[in-house]
Amino acid sequence: MLQLNTYPEPTPGWAIESAAYICERLEAKLSIGMCEVKLPDVSNFFSEFLIKSREVIAAENEKSENNAFRLRQKFQSLVPPERRGETIRIECPALATPWQLAARSRLYDFIIVPVYGHRETISIAEGLI
Repeated sequence: MLQLNTYPEPTPGWAIESAAYICERLEAKLSIGMCEVKLPDVSNFFSEFLIKSREVIAAENEKSENNAFRLRQKFQSLVPPERRGETIRIECPALATPWQLAARSRLYDFIIVPVYGHRETISIAEGLI
């Protein structure tokens, strides 16, 4: 299973390419665990008045949804149908955590956690160990 993040930075395309290559060499199927971040509405009257917090949260959630769509498209374009496993949607309230992924990853032979960009990707990999 390949772990993908939608927010704050989407998982880079090289991660999907590398995982697809590994699965091709192993003659295995590739499943994805998509951590789709949906920020909760934590606004109140004051924050809405000052910075229009609902609009900001909605825009960031839309960014996460668009990233999820693009990641699924990239996965489908790189991995032939006979090599595709499951697409598992993992809803994350802010950032992905190892616990959200661990419950699902135990059913797979191995999990690939790309480490890139922001610090949280390292903590996911460390948390799964």
